[in-house]
Amino acid sequence: MISAGARPDLPPGALRAAVRNLLRDPAAEPGPWEAVPLDEGASGRSCHLISGSAGGRPWRLVVKVFAPAPGQDDPRDPGYFRREPLLHASGLLGGGGGLRGPRCHGRDEPTPGAERLWMEFVEDDGPWGRPRWALAARHLGRWNAAHPARAGTPAW
Repeated sequence: MISAGARPDLPPGALRAAVRNLLRDPAAEPGPWEAVPLDEGASGRSCHLISGSAGGRPWRLVVKVFAPAPGQDDPRDPGYFRREPLLHASGLLGGGGGLRGPRCHGRDEPTPGAERLWMEFVEDDGPWGRPRWALAARHLGRWNAAHPARAGTPAW
């Protein structure tokens, strides 16, 4: 697992692929980059904001690494370390009902058994008032209606 205070070891090929996906430019070449630790979760997760530029265009990605943690290998456990990577791979966050999750720009395996996600950075647009919370609740309701629970739903 990556320590929250350490600069993450990111393979140049995986970084290049994620930046190209983010910028929608198959020729983008990322230059030097910086990393700021965002969080280190108890479930074996580390999270960094990675920023740099490619051809003069700035980019930012959130890189999350999920590693197995003792006692969290049951997919039904809320702390299951693969829950978020599986959710992104499922396609459930692609939209519908006015709600979507941050886009995933890459997924790889940094070490055997661990998973890394290269995620869209979502800007914080400040505190929400009651109308914004009501809109979010409405969108969440629409999303839930578009994705009803049914037999065969993954355990995670």
